Amino acid sequence: MRLSSPTVLLIIIVLLIIGGAIFFAHTRSDTTGSLFKGEPEPQYEPNIIPEAFRPVVQNRFLSLREGEQLLYTGPVRRELTLTGETQQIMGVDTVVLDEKVYAADILKQDSKHFLAQDSEKNVWCFGQTISTTVGTTTSTHGSWMAGVDGAKPGIWMKDTPQVGESFPEEYYENGAMDMAEILSTSDTVDTPLGTYFGCIKVRRWSPLDTNMNTIRYYCPQIAKMVLEEGGGGKTVLTEVRAPTAETDSEESDAAE
Repeated sequence: MRLSSPTVLLIIIVLLIIGGAIFFAHTRSDTTGSLFKGEPEPQYEPNIIPEAFRPVVQNRFLSLREGEQLLYTGPVRRELTLTGETQQIMGVDTVVLDEKVYAADILKQDSKHFLAQDSEKNVWCFGQTISTTVGTTTSTHGSWMAGVDGAKPGIWMKDTPQVGESFPEEYYENGAMDMAEILSTSDTVDTPLGTYFGCIKVRRWSPLDTNMNTIRYYCPQIAKMVLEEGGGGKTVLTEVRAPTAETDSEESDAAE
């Protein structure tokens, strides 16, 4: 059977429309991949070379000195202190960041985060211990250690973050899967400590906790997180307590 020219033209147009629809659907699926749906990539395999890490936190957007204390106020009060402790995880020497959360002056959560910085000045988290108290019950849910039970280290803060990129801050399928997405690198933030420019805006969420959806701002002038929005309100950095002279001297000796 011989098809007329109009019929052939119609068939070609229909095929082009179908092909275009399939291509669009495939492209849309690729550009809205799993990370943007709040899920970590299925084959997250960070290449950890212990010799490439140092037990310091000296990033452009997150820098801490031993003994330095950060105080945040909001719905709860948070106190973060970089202790003088170290712990080796997966062959990497990490420093210990102590975090305490208070509600009405009552300690509700006591955590330790194990951090190290790679040769590109990206700050990684190699694990955390958490003790949360609700009433008379204490839970350690959310604790994890890289290299144990499938847990893997995540990146807390990149030194040169790019808008649109996403990465796991923690990777433990049985209890800790915090994710981060860089939304902006040019925000201005007003705080009680001052006005900061060129701040990065980070969205945080977790596929294990649908209620988790917060925004954090890190600013290079102070190299700290200065503001967190979401989770029931705003938490803002209100005070930075410098290390004591003794701690500062010990840190200088250790650096040498």
